[in-house]
Order: sequence, then C-alpha cells, then structure tokens
Amino acid sequence: MAADVFQLFSQRLGIDLVLHPTQSWSETLRAAKNRQCDLIGTAKATEERRTYLDFTTPYLSFPYVVATRNDQFFIDNFADVLDKTYTAVRDYSLASELRQRYPQLRVREVENNLEGLQQVRDGKAFGYIDATAVVAAALRQNGLVGIRISGQLPIGFEVSIASRNDEPLLHSIMQKAVASLAPEEIKRIQDKWLAVTVQRVVDYTLMWRVLALGTLVLALLGYWNRTLHRAKGQTEQALKALEAAQLQLQQQNQRLEQLSITDRLTQIYNRVKLDSALQYEIQRAARYGYDFGVIMLDVDHFKQVNDTHGHQVGDQVLVDVAWVLRTHTRISDILGRWGGEEFLIICPEIDRDGIARLAEYLRGHIAQHPFPVIQSKTASFGAALYQPQDSAESLVGRADEALYRAKNSGRNRVEMG
Repeated sequence: MAADVFQLFSQRLGIDLVLHPTQSWSETLRAAKNRQCDLIGTAKATEERRTYLDFTTPYLSFPYVVATRNDQFFIDNFADVLDKTYTAVRDYSLASELRQRYPQLRVREVENNLEGLQQVRDGKAFGYIDATAVVAAALRQNGLVGIRISGQLPIGFEVSIASRNDEPLLHSIMQKAVASLAPEEIKRIQDKWLAVTVQRVVDYTLMWRVLALGTLVLALLGYWNRTLHRAKGQTEQALKALEAAQLQLQQQNQRLEQLSITDRLTQIYNRVKLDSALQYEIQRAARYGYDFGVIMLDVDHFKQVNDTHGHQVGDQVLVDVAWVLRTHTRISDILGRWGGEEFLIICPEIDRDGIARLAEYLRGHIAQHPFPVIQSKTASFGAALYQPQDSAESLVGRADEALYRAKNSGRNRVEMG
C-alpha cells in the first residue's frame, strides 16, 4: 500500500524516490538515525523517534490483532489473556506500547514477523501481535497454516511518513503530499491489497470443508461455525466501536497539532511557526551559503475597512488575502500571518530578481481579486534577501523598512530592502 502511495507522490512532486534496502526494521531505524536515508514510508510516531525524525499526519490506520494457533479460542477481551507469552518485532513501537499499557505482559521481541508467527506455530509463544494487514500478508506470503487471527487489541497502528528532522522543508513537502491524498485514492489502494487477503481466507476455509469427512466431523464443524458466527458478531461490534474511537482520537490529535502552528482566522501558519522556520533557514544559509529571502506585505487602508464595514468584513478580507497568497506561492515557500493585517512569506532558494518577481506577481493577484462587499483591495510589499551575519530580526527589519517605503511611495507597490 505504501509503495502505491509513494508512486502517487513521485508523480505529483516530479521526483524519483530511490529505495535504500535494509534487512530488518531495526536496520531501517538505524539508517534513518544515521542519515543514510531521508524517508520511511510506514512509521508510527514515538517520543524517542521524534529526536531524529519528523512525522506527517497518518494516512493509513489498522488495529493491532493477536494471531494464535487454530486450536485456541477466540479472544473476546485481551485483558483475559495477559498471563500469556507473545511475540512482536524488535524495535517496533508496539513492544514499548504493550509494556507500558500492560506491565505484566510477557513480550518476546523477534527479528521479523515470520519468526514471530513460527514461534506461535511451534508452541513457543501463545500469540503474535501486529497490525491486521501485516499479519494477513505474512500468513499469505509465507504459506503458514494452522494460524489464525483470534482477537483484537484496544490500540492500533497509525501509519505516517517519517522524514529526517534536520530537513523541515522535506517534512513540509511530504505533509502537503499526504494532505493531497483523496479519500477515494486511499480506499482504492486498500481495496486493491486487502481484497487479495480476503480471497485467500475463503480458499483455506473451502479447502478445510472439502477435507472434513464423516458425520462426526461435520457435526463438529457445524458447532464450530455457530460459535464462529457469534464471535464474529461480537468482533464486528467491537471493531465498529474501536474504529469510531480511533477516528475521533485521530481527528482530535490532528486538530490539536494544527492549532499549535495555525492562525485561527486565515488557516495559514502563525507567528510561532514562522519564527521557528525563519531560524532554521538562517542556520541553513549560514552553513551552506545558499540564497533565501522574506517578503512582508500589509493590506492597504485596512483600518478603513473595519471602520466603514465592520470587523466581520475586515476578517473576510484577511481570509481572502491568505487564500490568494497560498494559491500563488511556490510549494517550497512558507506562508504565515505575521500579525494584524501583515503577512510574511519565507522563500528558500531564491535570488534578488526572483523574490522581486514573486512579490510583484502576488501584488498583482491581490489587486485583481474580487473581494466581497468592498470589491477590491491592494497591498504593499517589502522584500529582503538574507545577508551574511543577518539575524531574524535584522532580516525581517529590512523587509519591514522596505514595506514602509512602499507605503510612503503611494502603496500597492513592491520595494526591496
């Protein structure tokens, strides 16, 4: 599924994604930590991993399940089987989650899912715990028989894209890529792969029924089917409740994350996010010697809008200006509300001519935009390029001085600082 998602990203971003091969999940994490690779396509955020990785919002979500031998009963409540021994893949976030949530649980870490399932099959462990899609794929690909999914845990695996945290621009690009995924695209990819798993289960059931001979076996099979039907109904109810709770929690987490860096009115970045992004670009420019700059703009005669038409109309003007800027800036640009009617754009990889053209381009689009009630509105722009030894204050200060020259020179114009 992740490979299909990354193929979409490669097409949309116009870049080639090169695979860095590893032999285990532990090796994958080491490669990311040592900066041998830039992205991990399927990862769950943890506090320890955040020390060297940034994480997008989740784009796939699966419940964790328990795989046991066929001779075990279905697990209605995981709390009833905490005295058993389970296997889980080494360095998965799952192992630490299980130990934190169930301190008495015995978790044996293994190198990969095949080893974990083989220990269950051989009776060395009661169950193997992993995400539903992972367990189903491992059973199918390795041809393991005598093992089934017997229960579900009240926690799940939310799949995000992890990127090296010393490249926040890369994280910003991947977050925008994840946000561009339409629900129908995700559903199409899930249906493509999950449909294969379902078909395999039907084939095994059919094979078992063909081999089930004799009156006694048929009677036992009938009894088992009745038990399975009851358990299936209970499991479906639990799944629905769990999915609803997961969806609500995911929405709340996404909302909190967005609120911390988003301006409430315009829904673009706020001053906190702009300050951190600006400090990062200054450090990167000082280290690598590349050009970047900032554009500051202020809505002309904005106070007259509030005084004449009221603050609601003024707020709508700011929302429209933010929309125009967001629509016409580059994908690498970082846009935010600096304060009041002022906006700031951080422009990586740009020279003096480029930032002047971009500012003029944005000025023209604002001037041509049909605003509600007031019909038209203009903005004045000041732009400045980073210079050696610049601080955030000095760089923004030169852009601010250029903005005021634009104001004093008649407004609706661009000045360079």
